[in-house]
Order: sequence, then structure tokens, then C-alpha cells
Amino acid sequence: MGFKRRIINNKVDIPYIGNPDLIDSPSRLLRFAEAKGIICVPLELDKLCKALLIKIVYQPLFQNPGKNEISGILSRNNEGWTIYVNKNHHINRQRFTIAHELGHYFLHRHEGNIFTDEIFFRAGYLGNEKQKMEWQANEFAASILMPRNEIEYYLNEKHITDIVELAEVFQVSTLAMRYQLERTQLLSDKIKNNYVYSDFKN
Repeated sequence: MGFKRRIINNKVDIPYIGNPDLIDSPSRLLRFAEAKGIICVPLELDKLCKALLIKIVYQPLFQNPGKNEISGILSRNNEGWTIYVNKNHHINRQRFTIAHELGHYFLHRHEGNIFTDEIFFRAGYLGNEKQKMEWQANEFAASILMPRNEIEYYLNEKHITDIVELAEVFQVSTLAMRYQLERTQLLSDKIKNNYVYSDFKN
């Protein structure tokens, strides 16, 4: 099933910030994207990164020989910032990886020059600073890929209550969509009943 791409519908009046260095929240980043004419549902991540002057490189990323454990890397050199994405992963996981690295960029770029990521969807953190940063990057990624007000639009106006269909609209995995529905308190019993729990592969 195909869905029409949609410009973000900001219900909250968020001032436009033209300087990316001043962006400090997912909502302001989406406002920046909208002002640049970037489609926000599903979010055009390649165009967004280009507008932010962040390079994206798709290549195999290995933790150990023969394994594809690393999802993405955000690193800075003399030429600027680059996001490296594991090209062997599913496209939906690649999209979350890019959004996750953008979370590191906006939240943590002053704390280091390189961030390497392996596993997403941590439920929380245990006081470890690294885990805290990963959790924050996850929250940021979920918020820009699946804004709460846009999910509500498709639930209430388009009457889509199937997680698989919602995931297709936002071009994310069903696991990511369930995660976002739970954290935004939009996971109703009706949606739960329609959900196929075996779909964790993307």
C-alpha cells in the first residue's frame, strides 16, 4: 500500500531556527526541515543531513570479522561530521540509525568526536553515562521519525490502527513503531490486537 508523503503538521507554534547550531530539540529540527522544504512524513533523512552539512556514507561496518554488529558511527574530522551507516542492514534500520546519529549530533557533539552504536531500543539506562547518551539518542530518533502529533493524525484522521501500516507510513520497523506508540501512550488495545508480534526482523 502506498501513502502520500506529507509535510509535517506542527500543531505547536515553534519558531524557525535557521542556524542548525542553535537546534536543541526534535521539534525544532523538524521545523528546520519543514522550512527547507524537506518532507517530514516519512522524513527525508538524506536531504535533511545535506541541509545540515552532514555527510552520509553507506558501507559495511564490522565489530568483529564476519559480523555486522555496528549499526552506525557519527564522527568528526577536519572536513566536518559524517554518519557511517551499515549498508548490510534493512533500510528501516538504516533510517533509525541515521536519526539516532542525528540525536548524538544535536545532543552530544560537544562531548566527543566519535560515537559508535550497536543496539537500539534500550528501555532505559542504569546510571552509566554511555547508556544514558544512547537512550537520549533513541528518544531523539523516535521523535523525529515518528512525531506524536503525526501519529495521532494517522490514527484519528486516516483511521489506521495497524502497526504494520503505520510503520509503512513512517518508513520505520514495526518494532520502532511499537516503541514510539508505547512511549507516547498511544498504544491502544485495538492497536495491540492488530499487531503481529513476530515481526522483529526490520
